[in-house]
Amino acid sequence: VERLEVAKAVAEGFRVPEAIIFEQLSLTPGRSDPKRRMNTERTVVARLLKNSEKQLIHALMQDRQVGRSIEPFMGSEFMTTAWSYPVLTGLVQNPDRNIEDVLGSLEDEELRRQVRAVVFEPFARVTTEEALASIAQLYDAHLVKKEKEIREQLKEYGSGAAPPELAKQLMEIATEKTRVRAFKP
Repeated sequence: VERLEVAKAVAEGFRVPEAIIFEQLSLTPGRSDPKRRMNTERTVVARLLKNSEKQLIHALMQDRQVGRSIEPFMGSEFMTTAWSYPVLTGLVQNPDRNIEDVLGSLEDEELRRQVRAVVFEPFARVTTEEALASIAQLYDAHLVKKEKEIREQLKEYGSGAAPPELAKQLMEIATEKTRVRAFKP
């Protein structure tokens, strides 16, 4: 209703027929069809680089030695599932490589766009310790995600007998989260 009223006001203000404004805004002056509205109003979930990923990108671009410190973590499951993994891998494997060379090998246009934006963000010098702390944050986020998945599996069993290995995995994740959160590089 509000959109219709605004469209009418715009049409009146610019002395344009209402039908033209309604057409441009996909509005109908009568009752709207809820099915049509649901199809046209799809929500788009944007992927964003995590701050820890941004910090790692900056660290690798600022100091080529950082790559040596984080290289042992690059094959870990939590790293391979990070959205920025292809960029981080490219920078670690070839520290002399230009960021545009790394981005040129990516198929994900949105990732390319966001990494370019990150490169131009003002960023203080990132130490190796801060880069390792970013690795720990990515690992912690991975553990939280795994914990959530296991809890969802446990819910499926309800009050029935859940496999004991799920409870064991949950306890292991809790222990690992505590260990990671106590990590101070």
